[in-house]
Amino acid sequence: FILILIYSTLPAGKVYGQFESKIYEFQDEIYNTRIFVNPLEPFTNEIRFEVELYDKNDNLIQDATVKIRSSKINGNETGWAYALNNPSTKHIYSTILSLPPNGSWNLSVEIMSSLGEKTYPVNEITIEKETRSALGGWIFFGAHFLILGGGLILWRQSRRIRNK
Repeated sequence: FILILIYSTLPAGKVYGQFESKIYEFQDEIYNTRIFVNPLEPFTNEIRFEVELYDKNDNLIQDATVKIRSSKINGNETGWAYALNNPSTKHIYSTILSLPPNGSWNLSVEIMSSLGEKTYPVNEITIEKETRSALGGWIFFGAHFLILGGGLILWRQSRRIRNK
């Protein structure tokens, strides 16, 4: 029990090596696309993708299927996540992609609509190491300390009342 408390308060590792928020813009014969890639800082391996989608004449595209694809470099792991739009922002498709730690990933955005199909590459992303939150560990430790301390105080007070 004590080892768990001590281990949970130790900080470990970095979340993202040199990875910062990036914006990619693509213009071609079918789409005008802007892709926002943002790491979610408090979490270890989650990345938010937002894809703004227009046709080549800058008209909104609301009926597209947008898929974020990932493949691990030097590995055989692959994955994908659908990016969805909502009624208030029909031209913005968003999703959160969770990638396993300790690896480099090639990412791409695949768009399919009545206008056609297109895939856009996103730079390689490296996630160095999974981390634990030191703050979370201290909160865990403090909660257990308060529970055990409160139990001890109640036990001592009940003994005093019984002995009177």
